This record gives sequence, structure tokens and C-alpha cells, in this order.
Amino acid sequence: MSFEAKALWLRGLGPKSSLVKAWFRGFSLAPFVGKDPVAAVLAFVLCLVLVVATWSHGAFFQPQASIFLGVSLVLVAVVISRFGVTVLRREDVSLFALSIWWLISAELHHEPRSFLPLGASLTGILAGSLVTGELGVEARRTVTACVVAIGSLTALVGLIACDLRWFPLAMRGQNVWRLAGSLTYSNAAGLLIAIALVLCLASNWRHSWRIASLELCSAGLVATESRGALLAMTLAAAIFLRANVRQALVPLVMGLCAGIVTIAGARGHSPSFGALTGSCLILVAGYVWSRRRASTPPPGSTNRTRRIGIAIGIAIAVAATGFLARPELERRLSSGSALARLSEWRLALQQFRTSPWLGVGPDKVLIPRTGGVASYLAHNEYLQILAGAGLVGATLLLSTLILAGHRLWHHPRDSNGPLSAVLIFALGGAFDYTWHVPALGLCAGIALGLATNPKELNAASAGGSSGPPVIAVSASPPGRSADSRAPSKVTLKSETPST
Repeated sequence: MSFEAKALWLRGLGPKSSLVKAWFRGFSLAPFVGKDPVAAVLAFVLCLVLVVATWSHGAFFQPQASIFLGVSLVLVAVVISRFGVTVLRREDVSLFALSIWWLISAELHHEPRSFLPLGASLTGILAGSLVTGELGVEARRTVTACVVAIGSLTALVGLIACDLRWFPLAMRGQNVWRLAGSLTYSNAAGLLIAIALVLCLASNWRHSWRIASLELCSAGLVATESRGALLAMTLAAAIFLRANVRQALVPLVMGLCAGIVTIAGARGHSPSFGALTGSCLILVAGYVWSRRRASTPPPGSTNRTRRIGIAIGIAIAVAATGFLARPELERRLSSGSALARLSEWRLALQQFRTSPWLGVGPDKVLIPRTGGVASYLAHNEYLQILAGAGLVGATLLLSTLILAGHRLWHHPRDSNGPLSAVLIFALGGAFDYTWHVPALGLCAGIALGLATNPKELNAASAGGSSGPPVIAVSASPPGRSADSRAPSKVTLKSETPST
């Protein structure tokens, strides 16, 4: 039975068949596959690779990094063979050239294994961008939901691990337990959660699912205590998502308070059941409050008064929870860690001066000339590539960033979430070696692909007036909340040339 016949059969079941219809909509692959089952399979494989890579410590170690590299190359080859070489953009070619040069640099210095994991991550960016760029609207929503779900689950498991001292899902540093998740590195987990948070902020999914994800990601991001991820998230939201932040202020702030409570109980070796209970109560209260505000919007005459009251209550809640975690926050914000980062950056520049054109090879140990503590990585991906691949690699990286930035400057109307995710990934690389985590590279590639027009729009615009109808994805109207239960509308309209 064809999909159209099944739809007509379900329509004839009557109003009492809502459960059957919901089941059919949930499990039927017809809207997802459309006319291109290959794209649907690619989307499924992309989500599967992201889940497995995130669970396997981000594919940072061997042999996971090698497997991730092989699967990414297969995805790239399948996309090119299925859709043609024209799917490659200029920034894709530049990125692929950078990964090839990173491999050549490793071979020149007789350390081919040093190509990983950064080489796998660069290939993951390319694979994620190519696959997602060729997906339709429904498949893109599925891939986006996969990224948000992974970030939310990472935050949930990590919050519990911090309170119950589950190693390595929570890591102990500076005498404070920090959320690490399955990536087993707090700064990498912070970047993953920040990417999921901005994608969720820009979404128009069901209100209950969106509130829970926003709260968990906000709390998890704070509990990682990753300054780079927090700074990147703040800048991206301030540039692209100001209206979304104002509309979702309550779940974001309640998640912030829950994360601070988790930090307050992060001292010592014994589990902190008080912090776990307090975080759960705050998250539940924020969820109920957000649902009530969405179901019963305030009248216009009292809207300003309620906003002032909410602002005062939020300020008091943040100040109270911040006071509880004051010792931990002061320790984390101390200048010792920042001075260590500056020292590593100076060592990377010294390495670069020894071989400015070709570099010293990937991921060389940073050893001070006058003695001292050596460092394995520069904690700055731009300096890491400059030192390891020289001016050739730095030029390829700069060209990739410029070409991608030029394309994203003319981004589609409703792509502020993916743009924020790309910006977070780019800024996060300036403070840590997060690009060395292939799972995060795949997330960045997915965000790059989401920032382009869906293939239905591209095909319709290429067809002109005599081609197929244009599929327009409409955003929520100004007077309607983006949290509405109704999904974004997809309408068909034929374009006719004006006389």
C-alpha cells in the first residue's frame, strides 16, 4: 500500500482513530524519506555516528578516531557520488586541503599517527556539512533534534554525576567536581551543551520538550564551569538570539540556578544529596512555571508589572544561588588557569618560529626552553595549527574561515541557531583543544549544513517559474509565541513572473 493510500485509509477511520494516526505519523518514514531514500539513510547514519562518537569519549582516542575518520570519508564519498561534485563549496575544498596538509605534515615529520584526532575532526566537519546540506526540511529537523537530545542527555547525566561523584562522567579539578559527560572532558562537554542550547533556543518544537531541554542545557553548561564555552554562548546569543533569550528567560535562568546549586555542592569526595535535591526542585519548579506562563499569558495591562516582578525574582534567585557557590566560583575564576593558558600560547608561538613555513608537525609537545612544565597541547586550535602546519596550514585555515564566513553572511532567514552553533565552535577553539574532539567537529559540520537553504528551496529556485513549486518555511508570526505546539508551517506556492 502506497503512502497516499495509507493516508486516505487513516482519514476514513474517523475522529476516534487519533491514537492510530499519531502512531502512523510517528513511525512512518514517508515524510522523512520523500523522493530520496539515499538522503534519509545518510541522515540516519549521521545521527548514529554522532551518538556513537559522543558515547566513545568524543572519538578522541584510538581506535575510535580511526573508525570515525573512515566513516566520515565514506559519507563524503557517498554524497559526492550521489549528488555530484557540485555539492562541494569553496570552503569545503579549502577545509579538505587543510586536512590533507595536516596529514602531509605528519608524514614529513615521520609521525603519521599524529594526524589524529584533529584530522578526523576536520573530516567530520566536511562530512556533516555535505550530508546536512543535501537534506530536506524534515530530515534537518530530525538531525537537529538528535544534536539537542545528545546535549540534553549529556547535561542530565553529568549533573547527576557531579552530585553523586561518578567518575569519569564528572571530573575533579581544583578540588571541585565538574560536569564532563561521556566526553570525559569538561570544556568539550561545555561546548557540546552550548551548541545544543542555541539550536534548541532557535527551534519551535513542542513546548514541554523545549522547556526541559533549555533547562537541562543551561544547568549543564554552568556545571561544566567552562569559561570558554560560557563566553562563546553569551556572545552568540547576544548577536543572533536576543529575542529568543527574552522569550525563554524563565527556563534559562532556572537552569542557571540549578547549575549553580550543583557547583555549590561540588566540594569534597562524598556525594552531595542536598545539591541533587535542590537542583531537581529548581528544575521542576522552572518547568511548571514556564508551562503555566505559556498556557495563561498575562493581560496587557499587567504585563509590565509582571515583568518587573519576574526580573526582581530572577535577580534574587541568581544572587542567592551564587552566594552559595561563591568559594567554588572564586576558585574557578582565579588567575592561575589563565596564566597557564598564556604560557602555553607563548610556547606555541616559539614552536612556530622554529619552522614558520611548514610547521614542526602535528601536536608536538610544548617544552619551555628554560625549563619548566611541558604541555601536550596549546589549548588554542589556531595556534596549534600555526605551530604544527606552519604558514601553509594557517593560510588554508584562514581561507576556510573567510569563505565560510562570506557564505554565512548571506544566510537564510531562519538559521540564527546554526549560525550561533558555528560561532560557538569557532570561538571555543580559541580557548581549548576542543577541535581535537571529532564528535564536536561533526556537530560543527551539521550546523554549517543547517545554515544553508534546504534542498527543496534550492531545487525550486533553480527551476524558475516553470519549475516545481517553491516550499517556503514560514517562521512564527510576530504576535505568536515560538513555543507554540504547532510545528512550523510548510506551504506551497507557485512563482509566476511579474509583468
